[in-house]
Order: sequence, then structure tokens, then C-alpha cells
Amino acid sequence: MRKGPHCDLLQVTRTATICATDESVARREGVFPTGGASGYREPFKLGIAGSGVVSHRAAQPGMFAPLGLACRAALRVTAVERVVVVVPAHDEQELLDECLRALQLSAHAIPVPAELVVVLDACTDDTASVVDRRARIVVIDRRNVGAARAAGFAAAGGRCGSETWFATTDADTVVGPEWLRAQLRRANAGAQMVLGTVVVDSWGPHSPQVRERYGRRYRSVDGHRHVHGANLGLRADTYWSAGGFAALDTGEDVDLVHRVRAAGAAVCWSAELPVRTSSRLEGRAPEGFAAHLRALEAQPNVLVS
Repeated sequence: MRKGPHCDLLQVTRTATICATDESVARREGVFPTGGASGYREPFKLGIAGSGVVSHRAAQPGMFAPLGLACRAALRVTAVERVVVVVPAHDEQELLDECLRALQLSAHAIPVPAELVVVLDACTDDTASVVDRRARIVVIDRRNVGAARAAGFAAAGGRCGSETWFATTDADTVVGPEWLRAQLRRANAGAQMVLGTVVVDSWGPHSPQVRERYGRRYRSVDGHRHVHGANLGLRADTYWSAGGFAALDTGEDVDLVHRVRAAGAAVCWSAELPVRTSSRLEGRAPEGFAAHLRALEAQPNVLVS
């Protein structure tokens, strides 16, 4: 199916009916009704992206459907007016500066105000001085990444609604200049949560086998199923309705995504807004990304014929 510039794969978690009144708009957005040109003036159901034709059969939960202007109009999506980005940090004085500089560039690229929040969690180094007025500082003493992310969004205010977009990344991660713009484009097209991919910054600390094993398992494509706290965004009302981040020292991102999906939110799994993350051997979450890379290193070599 042809896709327009703002058309992504949106996981359908509820039956959706959309109506496009302009044929050129519908085609540009990758939405094709059946029944000829007159079909554009009647409501029609979403089909499966990639089928070439949108049938009148309703999309079922778990399928993928094109997300575009026609969907946005029917879903009555609220435009994002404010962005809050939360970065948890535990002893990150070496890497936080590059993270914040990248976030500032990304924030300057969007047409709405963006607030950066750094949550200093049980820091024993000079992480606080690295922030240097570039972000709001929240201090906790939990040594818990889930609690840190939750504290950052709580500081933004529990009254934030659908007009506010919450995003989060990690202190050892560098986002691209278009990172926030890409998330907002998807949000304003109907996505209530956006999940992106990661790129490892350097394989130097690891053996060639780790890179090969990682590459075999990682799918950097639209519709992927990877969950990274380093590359996640969602509507504030979706966040609060799902209960926010739980105080988990590992897996707080997977836990939140599970609850958001269970609530029936529109989730976009996109490979078009990757972030660059550290390949360090010792991470901050006990079973986080660094632990995953170490596990790949520890796997025995298997000959495949």
C-alpha cells in the first residue's frame, strides 16, 4: 500500500471507522476505500496495511492499519501543545552532557514549548553540575529507574492532559535532531504512544560475535516489537490512565507499554526515529541494555549449517 509522508503502521487495538471527504487527501495519506470515487464520501473501515486495498471489513485488534490525515480527523485528535522530556540519571557526569545537547537541538526543532527534566537518583558524582540550567532538576534517593522516570513526570504535573506529550530517554543516549518532531508528527496523526528503536554507538567493548548475534535478533523496521525506555513517548492522559511508570529497577518500560496496550491505546512502533545508545558493559538498570549485551557475549558459539 502506498504511504503518505505521515503514514505509519498503527497497531489497531480497537475497531476503527474513518471517513475521508477528499480523494486526493485520502490517497496521499495511503488510505484507499473500495467502491470507486464515491466511496470517499462514505465512512469506510480500515483494512490491513500492505494489502493494496482497504476493504469494508473492520480492522481487528492486533492488525496494522495506515495512520494518516483521514484517521486523524475521525479520531478527533488533540494537537500537542507542550512536551516534557524526562531523563533519569544515576552517576552520569561523563555522558549526560552529550545527551542534553542533543535533546536541546531536538527541542528547538519543534513548534511547541519543551521542558527537559533530569531526575538525579542517588548520585554520588557531579552529575548535577553537568545539567547547568539546561533542564529542571528533580532529586530522589531511590536507585530505581522506574521511580526516577515517574518522579520526573510527576514534577511536570498530574493535571497534564492529552495536549501534553511525555517523552523519555536515558542519560547514556543521544537522540537525533528530528526525534521530537517525528514523535509529534505521529501523535498529531493519532498515535497515543510511540516506541522507537536504538542504535549501538560503538561495538568496541564487545567481541565481533556480540554484534553479529545482536544483529540477527534486532528488527529495526516499522512494526518492530522492541521496547526501550531510551526511546519512548506517549500522551500525558494515556500515561496517567495507565498508572504511570512503576517503581521497578528493571523493565519499567515494558511494564508501562503492557498496561497502555491493555487499555486499548493506539501504539505506533516506528523505526524512523532511532536513538544512539551506549554499549557500556555496566549499565544502571540491573537487567537493562548492558546486561542484554553481556548475555549475548556469554552465549556459546553455535555452528549453523
